[in-house]
Amino acid sequence: MRTNNEDEIMKTDVEKRILVIHGGTSSLNLLLNYIESLGYIFEEVNFDDVIWKLKKEIDENKCTEVELELDSTTLGKFDGVIFAGGIIRESVLPGIYREIKRWSRRFIKELTVPFLGICLGHMMLGLTYGATYRVMKRRSPNPIAEEKGLVQITFHRKFPLTPGISSLDVYENHKRELSRLPNCLINTASSRDSEIQAIYHVSRQQYGVQFHPEYKEHIVLQNFLKLL
Repeated sequence: MRTNNEDEIMKTDVEKRILVIHGGTSSLNLLLNYIESLGYIFEEVNFDDVIWKLKKEIDENKCTEVELELDSTTLGKFDGVIFAGGIIRESVLPGIYREIKRWSRRFIKELTVPFLGICLGHMMLGLTYGATYRVMKRRSPNPIAEEKGLVQITFHRKFPLTPGISSLDVYENHKRELSRLPNCLINTASSRDSEIQAIYHVSRQQYGVQFHPEYKEHIVLQNFLKLL
């Protein structure tokens, strides 16, 4: 295991294991390096593999329940789960959207350890509990309906992973957004162009952020890791 300089929080002195699921995000190494620098052990799974497996099964008319080769015994060795960013390709999404939602509902709802969704993972957390999503609408002079680069978000209520913080400059890269949340998920922050930026479950240790804390604002990751 690599060791780096001390971060703002103390490294864990107990071996903690984190499952990192991702959709091919370009910032994966930033996330993994940060986790590892604090002394945590991780294993990664590429969600893209699940998507293409689904597409193949649908194309062959033999779609079955999606498995990520993770059963309760396997999950039992992890102290937390981070579902990182990535994309669901337009050409794939229409045929497997229902199956993706079914998989996420089963997987995320059955978790008994803390969960953090980042970008794609944020969306999957929302879909799990019945949220809807949409392609972003343009709300600013930006000619493209997207958020890419540094964006300021404002907290209008307390977010458990950023206590005492009223605003953050964060890195974003998305064209879709959650548009309506169920009662069990609370939104705490908004940006100029996207209303749902940081959510949490009212009774479980499950959190989602539309932005990428691995780029700039490590406070979110720090406070999540403290839960493990």
